[in-house]
Amino acid sequence: MLHERKRQGGFTVIELMVVITILAIVVAFAVPGLREVKKAGNESVTISALRTLSSGQEGYRARYGGYGGMATLETAGYVDETYAMAPRHGYIYNDGAVTPYAWSATADPESTASGDRYFYIDQSNVIRESTAGTASATDSAI
Repeated sequence: MLHERKRQGGFTVIELMVVITILAIVVAFAVPGLREVKKAGNESVTISALRTLSSGQEGYRARYGGYGGMATLETAGYVDETYAMAPRHGYIYNDGAVTPYAWSATADPESTASGDRYFYIDQSNVIRESTAGTASATDSAI
């Protein structure tokens, strides 16, 4: 006489191990992709911030007859204080040479986890990029 085994509710250890293995594989593929998405987001925000900085410089020049450094622009209300805070969205912003007739600024990633590109902008309002280190006026425009 065969006894029928009643299956009780729940999962077997094998079923749970299979589910955990599948989840581990999914996470292993997803995490590197998420890092790249975060880098791309940081770089996009930085490009936008450099455009805002450029607009602030032009507004300041129109009102005061010359360009100013980031601290001067902040005091005058043309940019917010986050430019002076380091880092901002994984990037560190630096004033270059600032004269009444010319200005420049760079944005460098805080680490390789923050971004792969380095940015430069000046009074030409053209944002330039480099992947080899701090960008300059001779690097490719984006």
